[in-house]
Amino acid sequence: ASLDYSKAFFWIVRAADKGHVNAQYNIGVMYENGKGVSQNSVQAFSWYKKAADQGFAAAQFNLAGMYWRGDGVRQDYPQAVYWLEKAAYQGVVDAQYRLGGAYGTGVLGIRDFKKAYVWLSVAARSGSAEAGRMRDVAARTLAPAELAAGDAEALGIYNKIKQSGLH
Repeated sequence: ASLDYSKAFFWIVRAADKGHVNAQYNIGVMYENGKGVSQNSVQAFSWYKKAADQGFAAAQFNLAGMYWRGDGVRQDYPQAVYWLEKAAYQGVVDAQYRLGGAYGTGVLGIRDFKKAYVWLSVAARSGSAEAGRMRDVAARTLAPAELAAGDAEALGIYNKIKQSGLH
C-alpha cells in the first residue's frame, strides 16, 4: 500500500492543532519536505517551533537548522546555538556535534575551543566518530589544564544525559 501523504497530512494536522507534540513535529517535516502539502519553510518553522517549545528534541534540532540556514526565518546564529544546545542536552548526537562545530568556528563572534572540545567530546562519547576526530583537532589548541577541565565537563554532561534516559 502506498502512503497517501495528503490524507496523512489531513489527519495529522488535526492532532497537531490539539497540541500533540509528535504530530506538530511531523507537520513541520511534511511542510519542510513538501510531503502531502506544498513545501513551505515558514510553515515548517512554525510547526517545529510549537513542538520545540514543548521540549521535543528532534524539533529543537530541526529548528536550529532553520535558524542556521535562514530557512523560513531570518538567519540567527545565537538562536541556532540556543536550540542546538537544548537538543544536545537531550542526547541528540548531531546537535552535540554541530554545537562543538559552532563554538570551534566562532559563528557567535568568538571562537571557544574549550566549549568546542567539550561538546565534541560529548558527541564522541555518544558514538560520533567524526566528532572524535574533530575533538582531537580542538584538543591541540588547549593547554593541559584546559583539556582536563574539558574532559571533566564533557563527562559530567554525558553522564547527566545518560542518567536522564534521553540518550
